[in-house]
Amino acid sequence: MLKSQLPADEGGPEGKSPFIIEPTEAKIAIDETQQLRVYAFPDEAKLYTDSVIVMLKDNPNAITLPIQCLGAKPSVAVSHDTVLFERALLGKTLTKTLTLTNTCPLKVNWRLSKTDALPAEFEVKPISGTLLPFKEEGVDITFKSINQKKFLENIVLEVDDVEGLGIK
Repeated sequence: MLKSQLPADEGGPEGKSPFIIEPTEAKIAIDETQQLRVYAFPDEAKLYTDSVIVMLKDNPNAITLPIQCLGAKPSVAVSHDTVLFERALLGKTLTKTLTLTNTCPLKVNWRLSKTDALPAEFEVKPISGTLLPFKEEGVDITFKSINQKKFLENIVLEVDDVEGLGIK
């Protein structure tokens, strides 16, 4: 049985617990084992703690198994919002590096969109990847001065969960 120790404002008895257990009840013979699955579906970025209470027939002492999960949302920080290339001589190539930092305890997928719409003078590598928790990765943006021209281009960082749950 899952007996929630959470207060009501955190999904306790009057609220909804983020935990689901399967099976909810089982009959096990002596020396038999059975797997208990605990699923967690947190809806906020915070730590949830609860307990699974195991009650045995004809045994007055219940066994309490603590469980917890950390709710988190994908989050990536960018070293700077604007990449500014100063004036460059024609034919000169300049490279700037953006640093993407995963600021959450989840692995996250990231992708730079609108890179295919950039003028030929720009090259961005890599344009997608996976960041491990609290790790960082550099993205090189290269500008090659071909013609005398001013640019004001935008690319967009998209971040989501690696499990494909659509959490962005």
